[in-house]
Amino acid sequence: MEGPSFTAPDGGDREITQARHLVERGRDADANLRRKLPLSQLTDEHKQVIELMVYGLDEGGTIEDEHIPAHQPLTLRQAARAVGVSMRHSREVHETPLFQTELNRAIAARRNSERPKNLTTAITIRDDPGDNTAADRTVRLKAIRSIEERDGAAGVTMTVNNSNNQTHISPGYVIRLRPKDQQRPGDSAKVIDASSSEARAQESARDD
Repeated sequence: MEGPSFTAPDGGDREITQARHLVERGRDADANLRRKLPLSQLTDEHKQVIELMVYGLDEGGTIEDEHIPAHQPLTLRQAARAVGVSMRHSREVHETPLFQTELNRAIAARRNSERPKNLTTAITIRDDPGDNTAADRTVRLKAIRSIEERDGAAGVTMTVNNSNNQTHISPGYVIRLRPKDQQRPGDSAKVIDASSSEARAQESARDD
């Protein structure tokens, strides 16, 4: 014989629904408060977002109806969709100093990991003479410069601004005037009387 079944009245169902809503709303409020506080550490989801933004997917996939090749770095939106984090929450975390620090650290780590391959490519270009044209030689020289800059043998450029304020002197006559009481003996013979010279010139013209 089956036991009696129990069905809560409508009023009881409403009370249970309201209580559940209050609990969920409290959890949402706590989550909003935690998002506004400074982050002390990144969650696993945040770390996955950074990894996808730097290294991409291990295998190609489709995100928001767009095919993403493998190892292609994702945007913040694509990484959030792949991890399953809301875009609004991702933007808030992305703006925090902690997230930016970890993102820059991951980018620097990938840059260093690519240096051996970049060096190998530069060596290959340097050793390939091509048609030995001027353009080929220029490319090889740039590859050599790139290798040496990585070794620290080059890459330092110094610019010296040397501004000399010099007075340009043009050739000409220099006339020094002295007061009459300071004239030395013999200076009077060196003085040119313009009026007398002009008079002599006019007399000479009349004689002609």
